[in-house]
Amino acid sequence: MKNQFLIKDTMNAMYNMCPCDLHDLQTGVYAGVKLLGYYRKGDTPAPIVYYVSPMETRPDDGGSIIHVGTIKLVHTFTNSIDVKYYGAFPDLDANDTTVRINKAIKGSCPKIFIGDGDYRIVGDDPGTSVTDFLRDAGGIEMQDNKMLVMSDNCYLIQRPTNKQQYNVIRAYNKKNVSITGGNITGDRDTHTGVGGEWGYGIAVSGGSNISLKNIKIKDCWGDGLNIQHYYDEKNVLHLLNGLTADKIISSNNRRQGMSIEAGENLYFTNCAFNNSNGTAPECGVDIEPLDSGSIVRNVLFDNCEFLNNNHAGLLAGGSANVSHITIQNSRAYGNKIPSESGGQISSYRENNDIIIKNSFLEGSAESLYGVSLFNSPNSQIIGNTFKNCMFNNQGVIGSENLVIRGNNVRFFKDFQGAGDIYYYNSDRLPDNNINQEISYNTILNENTGIKLLLFFNVTKSIIQNNLISNYTLIDLKGKHNVFESNKLYDAKYHSLNIKEDSDHSVISGNIVSGGLAEDQGSSFIAVGKSDNLVITDNIISKKSYYTGAVSPYTNAFFINSAIENMIFKGNVPLDLLNFHASGTPSDSQNIVVLNKATNEYSGAVKSSEASGDTAVDVGDNYSKTEVQAILAELRDLKSKLRTAKILTT
Repeated sequence: MKNQFLIKDTMNAMYNMCPCDLHDLQTGVYAGVKLLGYYRKGDTPAPIVYYVSPMETRPDDGGSIIHVGTIKLVHTFTNSIDVKYYGAFPDLDANDTTVRINKAIKGSCPKIFIGDGDYRIVGDDPGTSVTDFLRDAGGIEMQDNKMLVMSDNCYLIQRPTNKQQYNVIRAYNKKNVSITGGNITGDRDTHTGVGGEWGYGIAVSGGSNISLKNIKIKDCWGDGLNIQHYYDEKNVLHLLNGLTADKIISSNNRRQGMSIEAGENLYFTNCAFNNSNGTAPECGVDIEPLDSGSIVRNVLFDNCEFLNNNHAGLLAGGSANVSHITIQNSRAYGNKIPSESGGQISSYRENNDIIIKNSFLEGSAESLYGVSLFNSPNSQIIGNTFKNCMFNNQGVIGSENLVIRGNNVRFFKDFQGAGDIYYYNSDRLPDNNINQEISYNTILNENTGIKLLLFFNVTKSIIQNNLISNYTLIDLKGKHNVFESNKLYDAKYHSLNIKEDSDHSVISGNIVSGGLAEDQGSSFIAVGKSDNLVITDNIISKKSYYTGAVSPYTNAFFINSAIENMIFKGNVPLDLLNFHASGTPSDSQNIVVLNKATNEYSGAVKSSEASGDTAVDVGDNYSKTEVQAILAELRDLKSKLRTAKILTT
């Protein structure tokens, strides 16, 4: 009978072998035991064989290693193991199920499989008080270099608890971990306590190279997914470095679909973070560093959605720096964040390098901003579609190197929202809003209840090739700016208001037309006390571009009488007076390149103190030679405009 096996139907039968069976195993009559099932014959995927292993030193784990008296039986699972071989079956006691799954994960097999059915889990730690902050305790504990695979109809269900915190699955300072498939359900509908917000579906603290895929998480007392750092035994903080998540759906959780409290190199594709509600902040995703060392950087969301949350779809800002966050090819709408609090996607505090591109954002009557940035330098809003909402950039600290390019903004006629919508850089510190580009955007307002007020308080910035229609007011304030080749249609007040202290700015090649019946001004372009200006080749028309209606405006320009050093050339007022009666420039304003009647150069340049040897920088005064060179360029531009049939005279 050598090399033959005892046959046992169940694990219980193997544990309770008679003395004669044990003797035969010990003396080598049988090489081992063939097990046909765990609780019942045939309830495991296939029979397995346990070999006698006298040298085995590991403890009994109820699956791979079995001790019966002095006999030690071992089955080595090599590639993949079903947790049923450890006695983890659906609809069993939550404590027993949790322990058995963890034993399977701690075994030698790299891949652990959980099949169809409801598996109740003890995510809370019975050894903690109700209010203890839970970290490396509770639930299913992942190990280094392990892959947990769940079937599409596998459900891990947190048992009802009064504890404020739990982890259905946790990975605490682990590396090379993969979790795929399945469903995780929290206890928000069965919770027996009232406080707290830290019940998590999956909690990842520190570690590296974590992979999550095809997982549905819902109904958690806190976050569906929580990502943060960990502290070692010397109280040194360690960030999570490297996580990829694909096709994660996190919905109807009380606090967040996901919180990122620390980490770097985190990549989310094809994920959904929806319907967060119950306890603040109630965001789809909240990127919120926990403390001063908990930085968050290099995070990508690609083809993700942030829908119908009680606050923002995505909110970024916390106790440490948040940087290099990219949201692309994604969707955010139905989120209930109030307009005064931010937008569907919001960055607040001092974040930097925030990129939102090629995404769709939709507002509501209560939430009129699609993207709201606050003190976020080196950021970009590019190629997005905004439906019934607008982008905004605020903050008194300012945002350097901001790019807003190629966005399509539209408020539709049937939109029920109403109110004032601002694009507003703080006018207290325009020098901090430096090197900004706002270009190639289309902003169309078809809704009479919406008032668009665009306040560009910037320095050394360029605003060009934008189409803006049916707006209330555009203000430009700050030095060394270029405002060119924009199309401004049907304003409700001044089409363009150049504020005081906008020295060394260029206003060129813009087309301004039309105005609505509620116009309150009399000039299309108003220029406040600002020196060393270039205002050239702008076309101003009384007729609406869209309807042909004629604006009540009578003047093209209002020029502040205190301006010094201005080049004014090639501007074309159609059926308008050049200047408001009290806003007409004079030759006494140091440099006036203007014939008030014909709009041609009159030579009214005060250059007696300037020569080729003594002339100061262009930024302070223009010499006659410099003026003539600029005029030559402008004549060439005017010729090109005639060729393009933009100018007819």
